[in-house]
Amino acid sequence: MSLGKEIKNIYDAMLKICIETSRFISVINDLFVKYGWNPVGGDRVMWDRSTHYAQPRFWLPYFQQRVFTTEQEPTKGVGINIIFDKASGELTNTIPFVSCCYIKAENSDTLNKHDEIYCAGWSETSKVLDETHSKLYKTVYPNRMTIVNYFLPLDVLSNQQAVESYIVKPLIELYKGNTTKAYEFIKSVCLTREKLSS
Repeated sequence: MSLGKEIKNIYDAMLKICIETSRFISVINDLFVKYGWNPVGGDRVMWDRSTHYAQPRFWLPYFQQRVFTTEQEPTKGVGINIIFDKASGELTNTIPFVSCCYIKAENSDTLNKHDEIYCAGWSETSKVLDETHSKLYKTVYPNRMTIVNYFLPLDVLSNQQAVESYIVKPLIELYKGNTTKAYEFIKSVCLTREKLSS
């Protein structure tokens, strides 16, 4: 076990990551609001955390999620997941990344935060969208929702311009149905599932 100053240094580094992630989410939130989008589900970005002494794996903030819709179409929207570590399932990432999602809820359900959005692109039901857009993934949850998403390494999102270019603008284009235009924004920087795991 780490002792003394080493523990404090590790703790300080974890706190710094949390503060930087909060700032990053604030930038994303403010840009979407500027474009006329509304965040849904309150200000909470995590759930299923643990306070139990026997579940330290879930003490850590391994993901954060934020979802946005418009007043005109509350069943469609966009969202982001910042993922530091896998929780379960198919993913074994070697770097922190952002999963950027276009989401369409089925059966007139109002869109909200979901575990399904968290798993988009790397669940067992996720497939490459098509040959032309080979770094986009489509995940279908029958009678629930359909999600098209892509993965960005966290380190390419170092400023507001990058966030706007690689997250906000392409997600708005996906929302509008302009898949090829969205792909042009991100194809040089987004990663495949295989690349995330290598």
